[in-house]
Amino acid sequence: MNRREFWLVLAFAVLTFFFVNGPVWNDPFDIDVAIFTSYGFIPIAVAVALLRRRAWSWKDFLLGTFEVTLLKYAITVSIAATLWAITGEPAKRPQAPIPPRETRPAVELLSMDPAQTRSESGTLMKNGAPVPGALVFVKRGVEKYRFDLPEEPIVIENDGTRFSPKFQIVEIGRPVLFRSSDGKLHTAKAKDFNHPSLPGDSAKASVLTNSAGVLDIRCSVHAEEPSSRIILVFGSLYERTDAEGRFTISGIPPGEVELGSEIEGAELVRSTP
Repeated sequence: MNRREFWLVLAFAVLTFFFVNGPVWNDPFDIDVAIFTSYGFIPIAVAVALLRRRAWSWKDFLLGTFEVTLLKYAITVSIAATLWAITGEPAKRPQAPIPPRETRPAVELLSMDPAQTRSESGTLMKNGAPVPGALVFVKRGVEKYRFDLPEEPIVIENDGTRFSPKFQIVEIGRPVLFRSSDGKLHTAKAKDFNHPSLPGDSAKASVLTNSAGVLDIRCSVHAEEPSSRIILVFGSLYERTDAEGRFTISGIPPGEVELGSEIEGAELVRSTP
């Protein structure tokens, strides 16, 4: 690149710096766009100048780009420093106020009056036949009530073969400790949660906040392990069906409730309203 082309490319780069985002002296502390655009222009202009004279070579292209960039840097830094010294510290732009985070008031759970509780009875049927030995529980309708729960956590361990016990009833709000007994990392994964199962004292209890119902858990680290089952229930509002598929759940507080069972596709035929 000859000297004439050098000075033309440099002049255009400096002019780009001055005016591409509006005159830099209007806001000398907001010149990022001007800086990046003016530098980006240089290699393109050098390449065009060399190709126009059919004098392209990588050596001339790199050398010309470096020379223009170096001199342009010296010029624009000097100009920017002068403008900053003249205009002084920019006034801080007022920030938009951050709206206060909406917090929901804590819901105070209601205590149950034993004198106002009732029972629900019925029969669990599937394909026209009663289902014996199945768990039936209150699924919805009692979320606003407080239940007396044991303080000690329920321990569910993985020994490298599966989570044990393979069937566990867990009261909603009671701590659950997923623990590894083989010294390896496991994870108890179900539809709505994924809890680490750590060895020994490193395991920490957690409270499952899922709705009442069936959770099939398995280790997501060791996919070959069979699944185990957790049934989440409200307090003691559950019962197993007898040999005839019949059940009676006592201690249900006032209000409409929905019953559920661990058997998929089963029908609950209630004998009390």
